[in-house]
Amino acid sequence: ACDSQPFVDHELIFVGRARLDDRAGLLQQLQIDSAHGATLSDVGILRQCYRKWREETPQHVYGDFAFVAWERWSRRTVAATDHLGNCSLFYCRASGRILFATQLAALLACPAVHPSLDLKSLACMAAGKPEAGRTMFEGIKVLSGGELLIHQDEMVRVERWWKPDTAPREVHPQTRDYVEEARALFDSAVASRLRARGGVVATLSGGLDSTLVAVTAARQLGVSGKVLEALTAISQPGLPTNGGVVIVHDPCAVGQIGRAHV
Repeated sequence: ACDSQPFVDHELIFVGRARLDDRAGLLQQLQIDSAHGATLSDVGILRQCYRKWREETPQHVYGDFAFVAWERWSRRTVAATDHLGNCSLFYCRASGRILFATQLAALLACPAVHPSLDLKSLACMAAGKPEAGRTMFEGIKVLSGGELLIHQDEMVRVERWWKPDTAPREVHPQTRDYVEEARALFDSAVASRLRARGGVVATLSGGLDSTLVAVTAARQLGVSGKVLEALTAISQPGLPTNGGVVIVHDPCAVGQIGRAHV
């Protein structure tokens, strides 16, 4: 309801798609009071982040996002995607311009774009070895997760902004410290994603990941008297349903998990 794009002012033209986590933390870093922050969409907050951090913006935000910014003072275009590329961003050069879209069909619909099939890319896809950044169309590329694109003076540069440290670390004598740190980070990550206008619903796969998220979320919601609703699918042999699977909606079971009841 608060979204209105494109954002245009004397310094910047900004467009994007975003679902940001930890809005309260971002508003605090941006020194925006909560009342004004409540009137900003996630993309509006992302725009304010860009005004503060420029091309380093992706390193300060979490969630699903893709954005394109055109700076009037430098006449350069900056675009980026989130860590995992959950929001796609396609781009191509055509008629002396660079075009962006969050959907491939949007670029194909542009009259300036006349794509042909990229046979090498198709061959790689058929072999199960797709090349990062390429699509099935010649000249149309896509930003992979954690990538940043800068277009200036007719030159395009793509670089990775997300470079997680995967080097092995020495085991600390107090291994319990690592357990506690992992628990604290996990609790914080779940808490930052519980923003909702209504209730919060979890989907349970029966695996460890969704169970841990659901239990943690239920415990945190329970502090304020809220209940986490859950959806799951369980096998019911002999039950007249499609594929022998029934969907179970139990708003009480998961809510009680947060109070150590299984």
